[in-house]
Amino acid sequence: MADDAPDHPLDRLHPVGGPLLGLGIGLAPAAVIGAGYPLLGAGIGCGLAVAGLVGARRVEVSAPVEEAPALPVIPGWSAEREEPSSAPAPEVIPESEHRPALIAVAPGVHVIGSPEGEAGRLSWDMPRREVTLTRGYLIAETPVTQAQYAAVMGRNPSYFQGTPEDARRPVEQVSWLDTATYCNRLSELEGLKEAYVIKGTDVRWEDPEAGGYRLPTEAEWEVAARAGATTATYVGDLDILGQRNAPILDAIAWYGGNSGSAHPKALDSSGWEGKQHPHTQASTHPVKGKRPNAWGLYDMLGNVYEWTWDWYASTPPTAEADPSGPARGGWRVIRGGSFDDNAHRVRAAFRIWWSPGGRYWVLGFRPVRSTPRVRP
Repeated sequence: MADDAPDHPLDRLHPVGGPLLGLGIGLAPAAVIGAGYPLLGAGIGCGLAVAGLVGARRVEVSAPVEEAPALPVIPGWSAEREEPSSAPAPEVIPESEHRPALIAVAPGVHVIGSPEGEAGRLSWDMPRREVTLTRGYLIAETPVTQAQYAAVMGRNPSYFQGTPEDARRPVEQVSWLDTATYCNRLSELEGLKEAYVIKGTDVRWEDPEAGGYRLPTEAEWEVAARAGATTATYVGDLDILGQRNAPILDAIAWYGGNSGSAHPKALDSSGWEGKQHPHTQASTHPVKGKRPNAWGLYDMLGNVYEWTWDWYASTPPTAEADPSGPARGGWRVIRGGSFDDNAHRVRAAFRIWWSPGGRYWVLGFRPVRSTPRVRP
């Protein structure tokens, strides 16, 4: 269980003082990002009122599941086979001032986790296995930016702010509860049924047909990060030459080896060992500054860690269909690595834990929306 987690590995990586806030173990409410979006292939500017949840998630309070409406045609997958097809990649639903663009991910069977012998592999990585997602989902093209978060929440909590380009940097210093609250508020703005019920610090995902925004499950996050790849990153495996030096990461991720910055609040990186490129200061960077994966998703690795729905367990979930983590715990899972990380952490299978009330300059998020399951 999460309460039995070892000393947090990130604590050993961040000796520099800074805005490390609210690391209590208690849950914090999260905002629901339910926003409408134009139907794919139809150009209709309204949101789906009913959407099926992608992953089999923890559901504290069950609700009857009504018959879902038929999905619009989504390029890239077959409703009959519920598996990836050879059709072109899904079209992007344009971003708004409140959220990033959205990209469709097909239901189907996907390979996730790291195999034995993968460079940088750790004992708590997601193990290699197949996972079935029975519903498709829409995932944000990038992490939520500072401008988008402020447009919904009315404030910008980020540490790295103060320059004109900061509006396009990922928002950070957001707790798990902050992100859930954002999701609900965004859902309200776009006329969608909220995915979460939030009462104080208690957040419940009760209605599997709610069409609003939410956080991805661990499995959903990794499926999207890989975009069909089975290697450590979506462009291949790591060749780790130094603590912060894996050349293949340079084109796809901001990490400790290449995140040099002249930002006025940049961290002192002069003591970071084994960097791919020399730098003495480092920070987050504006989104979409590196190469996207095959599905058009940016910053899935590096820049900021991303909150997921799942509670942390030392042994990841083994459910073959729609895994969603333990029913309870003390830590939520974060994924993807960050701008100040060692190379071995910037892999699709790497997972780590954080207090849901914690805020830090490496913590951001990207929301998802479920799409209705196509029924036979």
